[in-house]
Amino acid sequence: MDDLRKRIAALPPEKRALFERQLQQKGLQLDRATICKRENLNELPLSFAQQRLWFLHQLEPDTTAYNIAIAWRFTGNLDIAVLQSCLNTIVQRHEILRTAFVAAN
Repeated sequence: MDDLRKRIAALPPEKRALFERQLQQKGLQLDRATICKRENLNELPLSFAQQRLWFLHQLEPDTTAYNIAIAWRFTGNLDIAVLQSCLNTIVQRHEILRTAFVAAN
């Protein structure tokens, strides 16, 4: 089954879209891995890596040592509304981007 998934993933976008349409016509669909929404909304413990970063932040709160700098050069016209929509969609899909770490006790 893994081999089949790899072969489907390796299809060019046009062929994959055609394959998906053919599956839909037969009442089938590809099994897509999705990011499930967390059901437990209570506080969760930090991982060891998160604890380490929290501790280092307490020692030196204004450091940028753990920021990753990146720059993109866009050519042509940039549609700001489309870019904003794309970024909002990414934030909606990934809970970690909406997560806040609150110090308690």
